[in-house]
Amino acid sequence: MMKTKTNKFLLRLPRILPLIALFLMVVLSANAGTRYVWVGGASGQVNDWNVNANWSPGTGYPGSSGSTTDAAFIPSATNNPNLNTTVTIDSILIQNNGTLTFTPGNALTINDNAVIGPNSAATSALLDFSSGTNGTDLIIGGTLSGFGALVLYGTGQTIEIGGNMTIAIFSSNDGTHFFGSTVLFNGGLAQSINPGTAGTYTFDNLEIANSHGVTNNASVNIQIYGDLSGSGTLNGGTNSQINLVGNLTMTPGTFNAQTSTVVLFGAYNDLNSTGRTDIQSVNTQTFYNLTVQDGYAYLSGNITVSNFVDFEGLTASGIDGASERPASNIKLNGFNITISNGGGITEGASPVDSTYNGNNGFIVTNYTTGGSLIMNAQSSGTCYPLGRTATVYNPIVLYPPSTVNVKATIYQDTVGSNTIASTSTGGQITSYVVLVTWLLTQTSGSPIAMSVQPFWNASQDGTSFDPSHVYVAWRTADPSQWHPMGPTTGQSESTTGPTTVPDNILSNASINSGTMASGTTYYIATGNNVSQLPVSLITFGAQYQDTHVNLNWTTASEENNAYFEVERSTDANTWTSIGQVQGHGTSNVLNSYVDIDNLAGVIPTGTIYYRLKQVDFNGAFEYSMIRSVDLTNQDPSLAIYPNPTSNTLNINWTSATEDNTVLRLVNMSGANVYTQTVSGKGMIQRQIDMTLLPSGVYYLQVISSNGNTVNEEVFKN
Repeated sequence: MMKTKTNKFLLRLPRILPLIALFLMVVLSANAGTRYVWVGGASGQVNDWNVNANWSPGTGYPGSSGSTTDAAFIPSATNNPNLNTTVTIDSILIQNNGTLTFTPGNALTINDNAVIGPNSAATSALLDFSSGTNGTDLIIGGTLSGFGALVLYGTGQTIEIGGNMTIAIFSSNDGTHFFGSTVLFNGGLAQSINPGTAGTYTFDNLEIANSHGVTNNASVNIQIYGDLSGSGTLNGGTNSQINLVGNLTMTPGTFNAQTSTVVLFGAYNDLNSTGRTDIQSVNTQTFYNLTVQDGYAYLSGNITVSNFVDFEGLTASGIDGASERPASNIKLNGFNITISNGGGITEGASPVDSTYNGNNGFIVTNYTTGGSLIMNAQSSGTCYPLGRTATVYNPIVLYPPSTVNVKATIYQDTVGSNTIASTSTGGQITSYVVLVTWLLTQTSGSPIAMSVQPFWNASQDGTSFDPSHVYVAWRTADPSQWHPMGPTTGQSESTTGPTTVPDNILSNASINSGTMASGTTYYIATGNNVSQLPVSLITFGAQYQDTHVNLNWTTASEENNAYFEVERSTDANTWTSIGQVQGHGTSNVLNSYVDIDNLAGVIPTGTIYYRLKQVDFNGAFEYSMIRSVDLTNQDPSLAIYPNPTSNTLNINWTSATEDNTVLRLVNMSGANVYTQTVSGKGMIQRQIDMTLLPSGVYYLQVISSNGNTVNEEVFKN
């Protein structure tokens, strides 16, 4: 029975198939839209897109009547079309020598693909967006491909691309003007930027919003005259190069460097008026190669470079081939730059070493802005090209016995209390110093002997500094005693170093002539051996209260101390004396001092700085460490209990902002016996276990992120 029904159906099938085919044709034609071919030539409107007579079959135009499924075909024509309306179509094909231009303020949405020149003979096929303005948008849901050109020389247009980009010529900049257009990759699947035949893609702004990733497959340069930004992922590509004039702000997106080279041209042709390229990222931004060729990079987050950092600066050409500005620095701005194992720092084709003069650029870091350079130091000598400002270069060369990872920064433009004391005698080996201090931290591994070679400019020689009798010294806390490195007799500084760094120590000095403990920060400074240590300053604090600043400090010992002169500054550079406090002459007991600054002549806003000038009876003097007070962001009062204590010390304070606060406990000798960094906002409570500490007097220091310091005396039973 079943067989009979099947046979009857098969016999009727030839008559049914034509009906099925006709039905499918009707359905498909309804969904496919109309294929319009540009013919042009309508009387008085020869270039207008929205004129039916300009298109074959003449019953409409692409996107007319709200249709979004039409296809536009633009061949070579005498009268090329101009988009004078806003439409949505399915696809577009611009044939050899065909051209489509735009009237400002109109938008074209292409749901599928755009082809500009389907074969290699179509290099003159053109989608010309150059007359567009803000609100003149082009949206391509599929791929952008072809052997022709897409040009954007208008102002503020946006182009969205949902598929891959494989077009011979793409240009949004003529090399001398920044128009402000943006190309946005926002596809729902992974996208790629593929090689064009003409050599370079130029963007004004490039935005990546595709979380699946956009990969730069181009074997040629991508030049971005504005910003690279977005919430998606950009894969840098293999051995490709990305030239960037504006900022890199992949927040919360990701730039996956792969083996690409990012070249920063921040000051090119004054398109970026500040010459500054901001590098911002939620997470640590990783580069493979990073070249700073013009202007400077300004970090707004930590970065890692897995291969090389290259400073081109003075000897390099700009993005346009012309000579550009010198000294292309990286300003750390409180963040770290880490160079992975196997990587390094170069200036052009040459490695940065002790002969490098910094002219091409260097890494700017100092105590005020913070940030460190972290990389491997080699036994043959590794130069850390640091500067405390964009014009002051202070490198330090490290010579470990074997490869070790070291974190380095410039601490400040003084050596703290300027009292560098010998561990054996307690006698001073410098009171006249070079006004720069470096910080070194071995990040991991066993303790090692570390030799150092510091460099400084002659202009950084302190008052009465004797270049013929120089010591290098170290300590592990500020304040604390300094200890000699290397020879016990002073050596002469050399004037045979790089031209912009005329003074340097040629004979290496070793930290403690022995080992550098992993995880411990070492302060490195240089100075002379001239007299006995006059004053051992163990605390110095400054705190704003109501309309004045309370200053307090403590000494463990004094010798021939006539008085302290209190000095104030608004820029940590130019200082004014605001009073004197009588010293205790010669003393071997704790002495506490207080002074009040009523802020006469000072507008109570911003940050002000304080230091002590300790003056002997014979007129010799030295300066203390600098303390800062932020008058606009004050720290509240501190409560400690019980005091005295025999075991646990409770500490309570409040913080107005989500900042790091350092708790530090020092003994009467100034040695640091406890340190903890605390993060938080509002009421904060901490405890210090003092059970195992010897009985005596200690000083608790609470140091806020802006440098404000509160000191409290603590008694241990």
